[in-house]
Amino acid sequence: MVRYLEYSGYNVTRGMNFTDIEEKALKEAHRKKTSLRALTSKNIETFLGEMQALRMKIPDYLPRASEHVDDAVRIIGQLIKEGVAYRYGSNIYFDPLKFPGFGKIYGLDMAKWPSKKVRFHRDTYTGLRWNRGDFILWHGCRADDRVCWDSDIGRGWPAWNIQDPSMVSRYFDEPLYIYCGGIDNLIRHHDYSAAILESVRPYPMSRFWLHCRHLFVNGKKMSKSTGNIIYMDNLLKRGYTKEEIRFFLIYGHLSRGK
Repeated sequence: MVRYLEYSGYNVTRGMNFTDIEEKALKEAHRKKTSLRALTSKNIETFLGEMQALRMKIPDYLPRASEHVDDAVRIIGQLIKEGVAYRYGSNIYFDPLKFPGFGKIYGLDMAKWPSKKVRFHRDTYTGLRWNRGDFILWHGCRADDRVCWDSDIGRGWPAWNIQDPSMVSRYFDEPLYIYCGGIDNLIRHHDYSAAILESVRPYPMSRFWLHCRHLFVNGKKMSKSTGNIIYMDNLLKRGYTKEEIRFFLIYGHLSRGK
């Protein structure tokens, strides 16, 4: 897409964020007795190496969530002042009912939203379903947490859904033209991100949202839980060239745009 836009005469400034703060990574870093940065850096370096091998253009910005905790804290502070976020215990939550137009990216029917207060404490949930309630912005530190940040809103770490807005706000002080992601982000995550950022900025997070479908292997979605992940080095060992892999990956269409 970047190459086509440039071919069409547009100047493209692109960012790709790494949400390197999440519970699995925190637990794995503790298990391996290494730092979160050391653990995630290895994966990021492998990922960027494969991008270069496939002749993909490296984005202008490659922010990590762990480097933008202060931006997340700043946004959460603004959300609390605006009255759309609140503290419950050591955690902080966002109330979607306080944001006009919530669910607009997905096309969510807010008439079915319960009036009873419900809070969802985890960053991610199994299955593609809407969690009809308040979602978490900040995890207050628990006794067994090994990685936490000291901040003006307490000791803890930013939830997944505020990590994108924290990084976008640092590099793009204007509406993005195109925001991309997997089709699974169309449920919850992108509407959460937009609601957060648009609550503290007077313009849309993005003009267009593009979502791509998953890769399928023998009729099943490629995923770690299914155990059918195929890595690039697996394909190279089977005799496929980098050019053939690249062609396969780009030979498809975005499933939905808004």
